[in-house]
Amino acid sequence: MEIALFHFDGIHYLLLEWVIMPNHVHVLIEVIGTMTLGDIVRGWKNVSAKNICDTLGARQPSGAVVPAAPLGARQPSGAVFVV
Repeated sequence: MEIALFHFDGIHYLLLEWVIMPNHVHVLIEVIGTMTLGDIVRGWKNVSAKNICDTLGARQPSGAVVPAAPLGARQPSGAVFVV
């Protein structure tokens, strides 16, 4: 999961604080790009799923995309979110 969090750190958001738990994660970020929070979370899910499949030697289904979190409207750049 840490690899997924750092993947776009400094590009789409600043990773301010994080705690990785056995079955979830707490994250504090500052959005610096134009991506929505839902897009950022989807990116984390896709990167972590790919890393899990690579580690297990499994194949991710072709065209598999994790759906975006239903967070609604685009958030302003510089907004801080807790996920």
